[in-house]
Amino acid sequence: MTILTMDGFDSPLTPDDVLFQDSIWTFRGTAASIQAGGGRWGGQALRVTGSNGEGLRSGNLNTSNGIDFRAGSQLGVRLHFLFNGLLGATNRVIRLSYSPSTSTAYELATVSIASDGSVTLYTSGVDPEIFPVGTIVEGGYYYLALDVQGESSGGAADGWIKVRLNGTTVTLNDQTFASTSTYLHIGLDIDSTELLVDDVVVADHHMTDLVPHRIHSLAPNADRAQADFIPLSGTDGFAMVDEQPHDGDTSYVVASTVGDTSEYEYAALGTSLGIYALKFHAVAKRDTSGTNDARHELRLSTGTVLAGADQPLLDDTYRFDKSGVLEQNPDTASAFTETEVNGLYSRHEVI
Repeated sequence: MTILTMDGFDSPLTPDDVLFQDSIWTFRGTAASIQAGGGRWGGQALRVTGSNGEGLRSGNLNTSNGIDFRAGSQLGVRLHFLFNGLLGATNRVIRLSYSPSTSTAYELATVSIASDGSVTLYTSGVDPEIFPVGTIVEGGYYYLALDVQGESSGGAADGWIKVRLNGTTVTLNDQTFASTSTYLHIGLDIDSTELLVDDVVVADHHMTDLVPHRIHSLAPNADRAQADFIPLSGTDGFAMVDEQPHDGDTSYVVASTVGDTSEYEYAALGTSLGIYALKFHAVAKRDTSGTNDARHELRLSTGTVLAGADQPLLDDTYRFDKSGVLEQNPDTASAFTETEVNGLYSRHEVI
């Protein structure tokens, strides 16, 4: 399942209490079919602090510069989006739908997420108005509805996806993923008097919601017996492969001979809470004059390969090798235990 946590609003859901409160928003899908995207939000979407009798127009949301929402502003503190298995605060563009009334004519805006986590909102379409004349009230709260983009990685229309708020389905209609090249934007049904939302869940066709959870990031903390990859600096290879997101040419390990292999152990999980899934992330690139590829694998202590066994397609820029989500230990056909996670190691090999 695809899992992503977000900071959001928490009870009580009143305009004066939503700021700077935390709750867990869960975005999910099945590993074999749907990969959903979500974000991390803090605070409300828009709060009008000055009178604006003409509505919120493109003059307020400059279409060339947008509004830069950074930490401490009233829209979000940082956004992480998961599209096609790629997780990270990177230059991604998503679309938000919004409507301040019961109108079914949902407008679209575009949100750009920069590498530093800042968010920029742009208007789109012919009409420069975001909200019609007369709908903006000073001190009022207005919320942007989140669109979710998904893809069927199995190549078949194997189910639908819904968006739920507080246990209630709020999508305008069910959406089906038809093929690996089909992308859908799901608009939220905000034709209601209650616009404050909490505990958002994007569920696949199984409709099995997860309990609140959090994500632990585990980085390599030791070199195993094999260590053919040479670190850029120092003698510890694990120190050069523990960054997330990757930092390009700042730190890396390198090997040039077919069969060169290095293995890295991970830090202990440090919790006995239930484990819902594992996600493996690795990047690599080929030297401009090189011809070899690389294989990155995540393995159990038994040697079972969990992810990354296929050959990556490399060029002379950093490419995502594998970024999968694993629900079960294939050795036991059940959820991962803390002991099993603590025994994980990664294996890099020139092929």
